[in-house]
Amino acid sequence: AWCELVHAASRLINSTGESRPLEALAGQRVAAFCGIGNPAGFRHTLLSCGYNVAAWREFPDHRNYTRADVDGLARMARDCGAQLVVCTRKDLVKLRVPAIGGVPLRAIGVELRFLEGEEGMTAALQPLISQAKSKGDVVG
Repeated sequence: AWCELVHAASRLINSTGESRPLEALAGQRVAAFCGIGNPAGFRHTLLSCGYNVAAWREFPDHRNYTRADVDGLARMARDCGAQLVVCTRKDLVKLRVPAIGGVPLRAIGVELRFLEGEEGMTAALQPLISQAKSKGDVVG
């Protein structure tokens, strides 16, 4: 089966896994940062969500955030009057905090969406799923 997929921003997530719609912050001032290999892609995602990126900071990929990093991000968020600090899920998992400098921290959740071929892929996978269920490898 052939299919075409796209990565798409899906929701805002906090450190406890609670989510809100992306549109909840459209037009609001956000401070954003990331420590990923393609920071331009993340910034594009923020802009496509309609966020007003009032402050931006890039860290090297695989950054192990320090107290000084967090303090700098808190200053950045305060100085630009951000209503939210936004990062990637990868960064959120590393930080494990609900806020930075008193400003709520959220990650952009990304999911795969089918553009074409979802029915064919589902049909092709169904026999494998059924077989795994019958062996007890899959629950649900």
